[in-house]
Amino acid sequence: MKPRIPFIQPLTPGDFLGARRETLASIAPPGTRHQLYYLARNAIWHGVRALGLKEGDEVLVPAYCHGVEIDVLLALGLKLRRFRIDASVRLDPSEIARLISRDTRAIYVTHYWGFPQPIEAIRNLADGHGLPLIEDCALSMFSKSGDRLLGTFGSMAIYCIYKTLPVPHGGVLVLNRDSLPMPAAPIPPDRTSTAAYCVHRGLDWLELRWGEPGHRVAELARSMARALKGWSKHAPVLVDTNRLDPRFLDLGISPLVSYLISRADAEAIARRRRENYACLLKHLDPQVRVVHPDLPAGVCPHSFPILAQDKESLQARMQEEGIETINFWSRTHPAISEESFPEIGFLRRHVLEIPVHQRLHPGHMKYMAHTLNRVARWT
Repeated sequence: MKPRIPFIQPLTPGDFLGARRETLASIAPPGTRHQLYYLARNAIWHGVRALGLKEGDEVLVPAYCHGVEIDVLLALGLKLRRFRIDASVRLDPSEIARLISRDTRAIYVTHYWGFPQPIEAIRNLADGHGLPLIEDCALSMFSKSGDRLLGTFGSMAIYCIYKTLPVPHGGVLVLNRDSLPMPAAPIPPDRTSTAAYCVHRGLDWLELRWGEPGHRVAELARSMARALKGWSKHAPVLVDTNRLDPRFLDLGISPLVSYLISRADAEAIARRRRENYACLLKHLDPQVRVVHPDLPAGVCPHSFPILAQDKESLQARMQEEGIETINFWSRTHPAISEESFPEIGFLRRHVLEIPVHQRLHPGHMKYMAHTLNRVARWT
C-alpha cells in the first residue's frame, strides 16, 4: 500500500502535550525583541516601518523572490533594485557592493531552504555603509551560519512559523537593534480560521499515519468542510497566498498557536530534518539533480529542492505515488522584469521541493528516494 506523504508537517495529538519550552529563544535569543503575527508578510510590513524607511527609499532585493514580499515593499512606496542570485541560489557580496548608491537605504537578503547566504560579508558591507540589513528567514527557521542563528545578523529578521512548526499560521518579527521601536500589539485572529487550518493539518496526520485508508477518510472530511464553508458566511483568513491583502496586515497569532509553539522542541526538529535530508542524499541516484548536494553544519532544511526537467509533470507523477511536492516559486512578479537574470528563469522553471519535515522517518525518505530515482532523473 502506497504511503501518503504531506509536504507540510502535520498536526498530531502529541503536539498538544509535553513540557513547556523556550522555543522562540531559538530564533529570538536574549537581547532581541520579537512580535508574533498571523503571517510573515505582516512581520515584513511592520518591521520595515520600524526601520524608518519611507516612500521613495531604495532597497536592494534578490531577483529570486516569492513575490508577496515585493508586494509589501512596493505597498510601502519603496523603490527596488535587484541583485543576482546564481544557479546555486547564492548571492555575490561584490555585486551588492557595486549596486549600493547614495539612494540605497537598506539591503534585503533571503536565506533559501535553510541554507545561509554569505551573511557575515553582507553584514560587514551594510555596517560599512550605515545601512539596515533585513534577513528573510521565512524558509530558514532554526538554521545557523556557523554557530550563529540566521536572523541575528540583520537589523531585523522575519520568519514563517507554519513552514517549520505544526501550527495553522504564524510569522515572527525579530528586532535586533534596541533603537528600533516595537510595533503596536497586533489584533488576534478569528477562531474559525485557526480551527479550520488545525483540522486541515490534523487530516494530513491521518493520511501520513494510515496511508490510503486515512486518505479516503481525510478526503471525505475535506468534502464536508468545503460544503460547510460554502454554507457559512464566514471565510477563513488564508495562508500561503501569492497576493498581499492589506486588510490582514495587523493580525497576530491565536492563543492556540502560541501554546503549540511553546511545546515544540527546536533541537529535535532540526535534528530530524537534517537526518531526513541526509537520508535522501544517500539514496538518490546521481542523475537526480539536487540544488544543494551538501548539508553544512547548522542548516535546518526547510525542504529538499531538486531540479526537474518538467516539474509540473513530475509533480503529478509524485502525487500519483502519494507524495506531495511544491512547485517552488514558479510565478514571476508582474512588477519585476527578469530578462537580465536568466538564472532566475531557470530556477522558476525547474525547482521542485520534496518534503523532509520532522514527521517523516527513514522509511518515508527511502520510499521517496526510490520514487525519484525512477521518475526524476535528468537526462
